[in-house]
Amino acid sequence: MIEPVATMSRTNDSPLLHSEVHYLDSEVVGAEFKLLIGKCGLKDGTSPVVLYLPDADFSFGSAVNMLWAMQFLEWLPPLLVVGIAYRVSDEVETLAPRFRDLTPSVDKETVERFGWEAGGASRFHSFIKGELKPWVTERFGVDADDDVYFGHSLGGLFGAYVLLTEPETFKRYGIGSASLWYDHWSIFEREAAYADAHDDQAARIYLSVGEHEGPGG
Repeated sequence: MIEPVATMSRTNDSPLLHSEVHYLDSEVVGAEFKLLIGKCGLKDGTSPVVLYLPDADFSFGSAVNMLWAMQFLEWLPPLLVVGIAYRVSDEVETLAPRFRDLTPSVDKETVERFGWEAGGASRFHSFIKGELKPWVTERFGVDADDDVYFGHSLGGLFGAYVLLTEPETFKRYGIGSASLWYDHWSIFEREAAYADAHDDQAARIYLSVGEHEGPGG
């Protein structure tokens, strides 16, 4: 079991109530991840649903605050938010590692344009499944089978990739504005292969996209 190299509480590094910051080294990715943990409405004796959230450098604060508001109105059960982020000092610094982790293939045009590593989705998936989820289960005593994945943009692309490879990784999926265009829409080749071998999905899935998101909007 991989142990975090540092642990910090809200009293120093985390500005949000009921949140923690941890650092976890991944052997399979060969990189360090910053884990932002939000304890949203947790109650003694109640096992929370676990929400896994990539791009947490951008989305963790908004997610935790919105979840608190919805729980205040008793619309949601207790949730443990596991935000996957990076040790950076500026949001721009997250672009390269997120591109590495969330893309299932190598788009040569994008790689040549930006010089970023790509195609690491399989390793990132192995990190979540084999390293992160066991760490979360052991540390917080949650039900390992009661979880949600939510990803937006490239995070949505990664969610689609997991759905078409090992959908049982998560019980529920939320995919927003997924970058399905990446690498010349190659994700649809995976979808066609999956559809040839399956007639249903075991997971619950919510897909969304905004009407005016494209250049014309």
